[in-house]
Order: sequence, then structure tokens, then C-alpha cells
Amino acid sequence: MDEWSTSEARLSFGYDNLDSFTNGGMPSKGKFLGVVAAPTNMGKSIFLGNIATNAVKQGKRVLIISLEMSEMVYASRIYADLYNMDIDSVNVST
Repeated sequence: MDEWSTSEARLSFGYDNLDSFTNGGMPSKGKFLGVVAAPTNMGKSIFLGNIATNAVKQGKRVLIISLEMSEMVYASRIYADLYNMDIDSVNVST
């Protein structure tokens, strides 16, 4: 809890309510582990992909580890978000 209450620089999640709840976002120095749990088909992967993309837009490096989705699916989602493209127009090949 001390990590959440300090006034160190924060990295926005990109969601105003979540940023407000977490005192401005996640710590920007790399000391962060987030766990998202929800039932199947509730949008966890999309939510986490959006947070990852938002961190990239803020100049951070991001590592995504997924046991359910391929790197190409995540890559196409993040690429589409970064370049404001329709996901169906993104062509990523293996």
C-alpha cells in the first residue's frame, strides 16, 4: 500500500476512473504488477492491450505474456490502436 500512496511519478492507465482510483495511475518507475480477473469473454485481453498501448504511447516498453492469445493477434491490435487504423485493415503476417 505504501507504493500506491507515495507521490512518485505516475503512468496513466488511459482510463480516468482507474487513474483516479489508483492515485494517478501505475508507478512509472517499473514497480508494478497488475492482475486482471474476470469471467470468459469479458474483454480482459482487450483491456490489457489498451493499457499496454497507452504505456507505449507514453514512451514505455511493454512486455505482454499471454497463454491464450498469439503475439500476432496482440501485435495487430496494438498496431491498429497506435496508428488509429481499423483492426480489419491491419495485415500482419508470421
